[in-house]
Amino acid sequence: MAIADIDRFKSINDTYGHEQGDEVLKQISKVFAARLRGQDILARWGGEEFMLIFTDTNEANAVKALEQIRILLYQAPLHINDIEMHVTSSFGVCEVNAQNTLSHAIKQADHALYHAKETGRDKVCAFSALPPVHD
Repeated sequence: MAIADIDRFKSINDTYGHEQGDEVLKQISKVFAARLRGQDILARWGGEEFMLIFTDTNEANAVKALEQIRILLYQAPLHINDIEMHVTSSFGVCEVNAQNTLSHAIKQADHALYHAKETGRDKVCAFSALPPVHD
């Protein structure tokens, strides 16, 4: 499963308004959905965040799918008020399995997402690839 956060989305809302920001989110969701399989799930997860659930998919294959989605979004022009814009998204991914519940995986994917944002945005970070956290 993965969490996606649209990079610098606040500036879109600040520049074009919340109604146009919502339109951007609708267009982004279409780009995301274009790469998903029939059994996958895409849902809005708060403000400008989305959750993607890749059924019967390990973390490595989810990362590959997310990289394809990331590139599609980067290349897809969005249109707002006759203005063409390009947006990017950061992704955090974590595998759900018998040892890792959905609730725990969501926290881990969120951690990976923040790592993606903090290290440059427009990237996919897998929780398993992050350095261990030391207390």
